Amino acid sequence: MGGSGEFFCQHAVRLRERARVDELFFFGYCNGYHQYFPTIEAAAEGGYGADTQVAPAEVGAGEAMMNAALAWIFELQGDL
Repeated sequence: MGGSGEFFCQHAVRLRERARVDELFFFGYCNGYHQYFPTIEAAAEGGYGADTQVAPAEVGAGEAMMNAALAWIFELQGDL
């Protein structure tokens, strides 16, 4: 799975847990760079990479992309 930007590592960790596959690679910085994608929890906590000046994406955008990726993984496996 590839994403355009810098995703907080918890996104990839959760995706791997949910995908139930033997191997899953997550790559950031694909097809351009759209700043940071903090988790919802990190956005609530604030701090480096989670404030709106360096993470202009809507809160929850990273989770939405991980959900779409999960659906694609299940589709490729014939589960959806």
